[in-house]
Amino acid sequence: MKKRILRHLNPKFSRRRFLQMSGAAAGTAALGLSFAQPTFGGSAGQKVLVYVFLRGGIDGLSLLPPIAGADYGFYVDARDRTLVDINDSDVANRPIPLVNGQDLGFHPYCQGLADIYHDGGLAVVQAAGHPPNTFTRSHFDAQEQIELGQPLVVGGSGQSLPASGWLTRYLQTAPGVPSANAVFTAMVSNSTPPASLGGWPDVATLDSPDSFSPNSGHFGDTHRAVLGSLYSGTGELDVAAGAALDAVDLINSLDLDNYEPGGGVEYPDSGEGRDLRLIAQLIRQNIGIATATIDTGGWDTHNNQNVFGGGFGSNVEDLSEALTAFYRDLEGAGYIDDVAVVVQSEFGRQVKENANFGTDHGLGNPMLVLGGGVSGGQVYGQTDGIAPSARVGDSLVPKTDFRNVLGEVASGLLGNPNVDDIFADTSFTYQPVGFSA
Repeated sequence: MKKRILRHLNPKFSRRRFLQMSGAAAGTAALGLSFAQPTFGGSAGQKVLVYVFLRGGIDGLSLLPPIAGADYGFYVDARDRTLVDINDSDVANRPIPLVNGQDLGFHPYCQGLADIYHDGGLAVVQAAGHPPNTFTRSHFDAQEQIELGQPLVVGGSGQSLPASGWLTRYLQTAPGVPSANAVFTAMVSNSTPPASLGGWPDVATLDSPDSFSPNSGHFGDTHRAVLGSLYSGTGELDVAAGAALDAVDLINSLDLDNYEPGGGVEYPDSGEGRDLRLIAQLIRQNIGIATATIDTGGWDTHNNQNVFGGGFGSNVEDLSEALTAFYRDLEGAGYIDDVAVVVQSEFGRQVKENANFGTDHGLGNPMLVLGGGVSGGQVYGQTDGIAPSARVGDSLVPKTDFRNVLGEVASGLLGNPNVDDIFADTSFTYQPVGFSA
C-alpha cells in the first residue's frame, strides 16, 4: 500500500505549473539533492512537530471527565443520560484515574494514552482555548483563528488575520529548517494544506492511502523519464524540478508495505493509524521532515453522541490507539526525544447534554502534548470548574491561551526561541505552561 506523497503532481504539466506544484523554486533549487538508498538508524536530530487537529469540537468533558470533587457532582447532574461515570457498574465503562490529574480521568477507551501519561510522556493542559473577549462558537472562525494564530476580539474593528499560518511562521523561524538532507519539510494528511501551513511552499500531501504509487498510474516510468529529460539542465528551474523528481524516486524506494515499527508496535487500521504510521516511517528515514499535520473529523456531536460504542466512543478509541502506536513506535526506534505531538480542537462542548442525547458548542477544552521531552504525568493549567455559576453560556471557561501551549511546544520542546515571531500579536505575552520544564 503506497501513500500519495507528492507536491500536487498532475499528468498535464507545463514548466511553470510543474514548479508551482512541486514547491517554491528558490527553496528546492538551493538544495540540489540527490539521494542514496536510505537506511534506518538513530535519530538525525531533526526536530519534528506533529499537529493533530480534531475538527468539529471534541467533547473534552467526555475525553477527560471529572472523577471526584465538586465537579464530578455537577457533571453527573448535567449528563444523566450521556456519561462516562466513575461509578458505572461495568468496570470497562469507568474512566481511568490519572495520578496528579486534578481529579480527571481518561475515557476508558484511552488506556494507551493513559499509560503514556503515567510513563511521563504525555501532559494534559486543561481549560485551554481562546482568551477573554475573543470567545467564538463558530467552527469556521475558531479553526481559522487557531490555525492562523490570531484570535479576534468579538465586535472589534480594524482587526486583521495574518497572511500565513502559525506552523508556517514556526518553520520560517525554526533553527535548522530546512536541514541539509531535506526532501520536503512539511507533510499533511489531506489533499490540500491546512490554514496552519498557509504560505509555506514545501508541502507534501498524503491524501489517498490506496490509489497511488509513484511507479504506476499517472506518474509511471515514461512520465518520469520524459520529465527527467525536460529538466536536465543546470538552471534554477531545472534544479528545482530535479529535486522534486528525486523526492519521488526516494519515496518510491521505500518499502512502505513492509515497515517494521519500533517496539513491535501494531498500528490500527484506521485513517489516523495509517497516516501516523507513514509519518513515523518517513521521520525514521531522516529526510528532513520538520512538521506534519493530521486532521480528524466526526467530533461535532450534537445528536446521539454515543460516549461508548459507535460515534464518539469509536472516534476516541481510534485516536488513542493511533497516537499510542505512533508514540511507542518512535520511542522504540529511538526518535521520540526529537518529536512533539500536539492534539487540539477548536473548542469544547457545553456542560449540559441536549435533548438529542448530544452536546452543543462550548468553549474551554483540554489540549494534549506528547513527546520524549515532555514533563508529563501531570495536568497543567488552571480552571474555574464547571459549577453552574462558573460557566459562560453553559461552557467551561478557557483559562490558558492556546498560543501559550503551542508556543511552549515550539520553544521549550523543539528549540525555536522565536515565539514572538510565530504569534506576532502585540497584545499577546507568551507565558509557558510548564510541561517543558
